[in-house]
Amino acid sequence: MAEFSCDPVLNDYVSANKETLKQITISELASSDLAFQQAVFRSFDAVKKREIWLNKIQILLETQEYSEDAYLHITKLFDYISVGFFEKDNIDSHSKENAEFASDWIKYAKNNLGWSK
Repeated sequence: MAEFSCDPVLNDYVSANKETLKQITISELASSDLAFQQAVFRSFDAVKKREIWLNKIQILLETQEYSEDAYLHITKLFDYISVGFFEKDNIDSHSKENAEFASDWIKYAKNNLGWSK
Protein backbone atom coordinates (compact mmCIF):
# COMPACT_ATOMS: atom_id res chain seq x y z
CA MET A 1 0.00 0.00 0.00
CA ALA A 2 1.26 3.45 -0.89
CA GLU A 3 2.12 5.86 1.87
CA PHE A 4 0.69 9.35 1.52
CA SER A 5 1.15 10.47 5.12
CA CYS A 6 3.12 9.32 8.15
CA ASP A 7 -0.11 9.84 10.14
CA PRO A 8 -1.70 6.38 9.88
CA VAL A 9 -5.27 7.67 10.23
CA LEU A 10 -4.77 10.26 7.50
CA ASN A 11 -2.93 7.76 5.32
CA ASP A 12 -5.76 5.23 5.67
CA TYR A 13 -8.35 7.91 4.86
CA VAL A 14 -6.55 9.06 1.71
CA SER A 15 -5.93 5.47 0.62
CA ALA A 16 -9.58 4.55 1.10
CA ASN A 17 -10.87 7.69 -0.65
CA LYS A 18 -8.26 8.11 -3.36
CA GLU A 19 -10.76 7.94 -6.24
CA THR A 20 -13.12 10.47 -4.65
CA LEU A 21 -10.23 12.79 -3.76
CA LYS A 22 -9.22 12.96 -7.44
CA GLN A 23 -12.26 15.20 -7.90
CA ILE A 24 -11.25 17.72 -5.23
CA THR A 25 -10.94 21.30 -6.45
CA ILE A 26 -8.01 23.57 -5.74
CA SER A 27 -10.28 25.70 -3.52
CA GLU A 28 -11.34 22.69 -1.46
CA LEU A 29 -7.78 21.47 -1.16
CA ALA A 30 -6.41 24.90 -0.24
CA SER A 31 -9.00 25.31 2.51
CA SER A 32 -7.84 22.09 4.19
CA ASP A 33 -5.06 21.80 6.74
CA LEU A 34 -1.54 21.39 5.40
CA ALA A 35 -1.09 17.73 6.39
CA PHE A 36 -4.29 16.83 4.52
CA GLN A 37 -3.23 18.88 1.48
CA GLN A 38 0.14 17.14 1.34
CA ALA A 39 -1.32 13.65 1.71
CA VAL A 40 -3.95 14.23 -0.95
CA PHE A 41 -1.41 15.78 -3.32
CA ARG A 42 0.87 12.74 -2.89
CA SER A 43 -2.04 10.50 -3.88
CA PHE A 44 -2.47 12.23 -7.25
CA ASP A 45 -0.99 11.01 -10.49
CA ALA A 46 1.44 13.24 -12.38
CA VAL A 47 -1.27 14.79 -14.58
CA LYS A 48 -3.43 15.79 -11.60
CA LYS A 49 -0.42 17.17 -9.70
CA ARG A 50 0.39 19.43 -12.64
CA GLU A 51 -3.25 20.47 -12.99
CA ILE A 52 -3.43 21.42 -9.30
CA TRP A 53 -0.22 23.46 -9.44
CA LEU A 54 -1.22 25.29 -12.62
CA ASN A 55 -4.70 26.01 -11.23
CA LYS A 56 -3.20 27.32 -8.01
CA ILE A 57 -0.83 29.64 -9.86
CA GLN A 58 -3.60 30.79 -12.21
CA ILE A 59 -5.85 31.66 -9.27
CA LEU A 60 -3.06 33.71 -7.70
CA LEU A 61 -2.46 35.57 -10.96
CA GLU A 62 -6.17 36.31 -11.34
CA THR A 63 -6.98 37.27 -7.76
CA GLN A 64 -3.89 39.08 -6.50
CA GLU A 65 -2.30 42.29 -7.67
CA TYR A 66 1.36 41.98 -8.63
CA SER A 67 3.91 44.33 -10.07
CA GLU A 68 4.84 43.59 -13.67
CA ASP A 69 8.14 42.03 -12.53
CA ALA A 70 6.37 39.81 -9.99
CA TYR A 71 3.72 38.79 -12.52
CA LEU A 72 6.41 37.81 -15.03
CA HIS A 73 8.31 35.94 -12.34
CA ILE A 74 5.26 33.91 -11.37
CA THR A 75 4.54 33.11 -15.02
CA LYS A 76 8.08 31.70 -15.29
CA LEU A 77 7.08 29.11 -12.71
CA PHE A 78 3.80 28.45 -14.52
CA ASP A 79 5.68 27.91 -17.80
CA TYR A 80 8.34 25.75 -16.15
CA ILE A 81 5.82 23.16 -14.97
CA SER A 82 5.68 21.41 -18.32
CA VAL A 83 3.70 18.36 -19.39
CA GLY A 84 5.29 15.37 -17.67
CA PHE A 85 6.90 17.55 -14.99
CA PHE A 86 5.68 15.29 -12.17
CA GLU A 87 6.42 11.99 -13.95
CA LYS A 88 8.93 9.94 -11.97
CA ASP A 89 11.31 9.56 -14.92
CA ASN A 90 11.26 13.31 -15.49
CA ILE A 91 11.85 14.06 -11.83
CA ASP A 92 14.77 11.62 -11.73
CA SER A 93 16.40 12.84 -14.95
CA HIS A 94 15.92 16.57 -14.25
CA SER A 95 16.47 16.73 -10.50
CA LYS A 96 19.59 18.93 -10.73
CA GLU A 97 17.99 21.25 -13.30
CA ASN A 98 14.79 21.51 -11.22
CA ALA A 99 16.75 22.22 -8.04
CA GLU A 100 18.71 24.96 -9.81
CA PHE A 101 15.52 26.48 -11.21
CA ALA A 102 13.87 26.45 -7.78
CA SER A 103 16.93 27.97 -6.12
CA ASP A 104 17.23 30.72 -8.74
CA TRP A 105 13.49 31.38 -8.70
CA ILE A 106 13.41 31.76 -4.92
CA LYS A 107 16.59 33.82 -4.86
CA TYR A 108 15.18 36.26 -7.43
CA ALA A 109 11.89 36.51 -5.50
CA LYS A 110 13.69 37.32 -2.26
CA ASN A 111 16.41 39.57 -3.64
CA ASN A 112 14.60 41.40 -6.43
CA LEU A 113 10.95 41.31 -5.41
CA GLY A 114 11.38 41.54 -1.65
CA TRP A 115 9.37 38.40 -0.94
CA SER A 116 9.90 36.65 2.37
CA LYS A 117 11.01 33.06 2.58
